[in-house]
Amino acid sequence: MMDALDDRIVALLRANGRRSNRDIGRELGVAEGTVRKRIRRLIESGVMQIAAVANPYRIGYSKDVLIAIHADLHRLSDVAARLAELPEVRYVMVTTGAYDLIAAALFRSDDELFEFLVRKLAAIDGIRKAETAHSLEVVKRRYDWVPPSTSPDPSHDELARGALL
Repeated sequence: MMDALDDRIVALLRANGRRSNRDIGRELGVAEGTVRKRIRRLIESGVMQIAAVANPYRIGYSKDVLIAIHADLHRLSDVAARLAELPEVRYVMVTTGAYDLIAAALFRSDDELFEFLVRKLAAIDGIRKAETAHSLEVVKRRYDWVPPSTSPDPSHDELARGALL
């Protein structure tokens, strides 16, 4: 469970993941050791991670593709696991609705996408049908998503968001 201090620490790291524990502690009025312990707990519990994120478009991966999949339901978990192993695939979701799975993948060219579809995707047993949708323009892509606070005090949301300003 996160409290107001955790919210503020995460918000500050979201704005600058390289910020020092000492600097965070000074801004929040707590000891550097408190910040260090809380960050370690948040990472170890899986609440957050700190990572560098490459911009795929800047390194040549301009083909951003959604793949909507109909799969044999008794093989759904296997199909999802196989998709998740493919390096081109950024994420895989088991879904409700019109499709059983949705995957997002990145490619440098239409030729790469074609090779992926006919060699890798076609080789996965349990896929009955796949449809692709090319992204023409990315209108919004955020990596600094601010979750609603888990605290019963509504001012925590404002505090966490304020740390980003």
